[in-house]
Amino acid sequence: MVRIAEALHRVAAADVRVLLYGEVGVGKGHASRCVRAWSPRAGGPWAHLSVRDPAAAERLADPSFGERLRGGTAVFSGVDEAPPEVQVLLVGWLEAWATGDEGREPPVRVVATACSDLFDEVGQGRFRSDLYFQLDVFPIRLPPLRERRVEIPALVEHFYRRTSPDAAFPGIDRGFLEAAQSYPWPGNLRELEAVVVGAAAEPGPVRATLPRRGARAPVLPFAQAKREFEYDYVRSVLQLTGGNVTRASQLAGKARKDFYALMARSGIEPDRFRNDGRGAASPPEGGGRDPE
Repeated sequence: MVRIAEALHRVAAADVRVLLYGEVGVGKGHASRCVRAWSPRAGGPWAHLSVRDPAAAERLADPSFGERLRGGTAVFSGVDEAPPEVQVLLVGWLEAWATGDEGREPPVRVVATACSDLFDEVGQGRFRSDLYFQLDVFPIRLPPLRERRVEIPALVEHFYRRTSPDAAFPGIDRGFLEAAQSYPWPGNLRELEAVVVGAAAEPGPVRATLPRRGARAPVLPFAQAKREFEYDYVRSVLQLTGGNVTRASQLAGKARKDFYALMARSGIEPDRFRNDGRGAASPPEGGGRDPE
């Protein structure tokens, strides 16, 4: 997430179109607000339009919508779910209002959000290729919470302090933390925040009972469970540090040579976490590619 924040800072200053994609609840809405807040257009007009709704066509077809946003930012959320008629209008709107002439800045800065990868949607015939190429200027993937479980303690404290700014953080119940580390968090940050907000109303360390999902998992042999834990742990820490082994070993509280041994035992190479995927320089899954 440090790498994502760095990418958001860079792209905010660059004044280019941004595509934020990831599962529901990963923070696309928050990230889109960061792009605006950190950009030269921070004081300009601002509009958020959910293009999942066919009613969005009426606003896109209204010339005054773009005129009111001149010098500002438009956020189009749910572009991967936009109906065909809205996709057609979006193509024309972007050409008219989000394209600069002869090196000039575009009248309106555009940030789009999607839950699915638009490249895959184009391949399935559900998304216009011309619209994809207009939006996919600087894509950034926001990873689900299950891919960054090592951040859960910091996120719990963050949500608690935001909910109870005048109270001292009471810490996290050990049993809850262990459960949170293994829970799949289908609702991502949005779900975790709701859990913490509910827990903040009770005295003592943050604790909550998480939903039981499906049948009880079989008990694994200790050696197998240890291997799986080590693999998930090493992968999570290297994702967090962008493949920087020195920083990863520091976070893990292990000597660098011991962390290398742990990587070797898990069969994980740090290079796979450096600028991997399709996108922006250093955002996860590669750069240049919202809680929403």
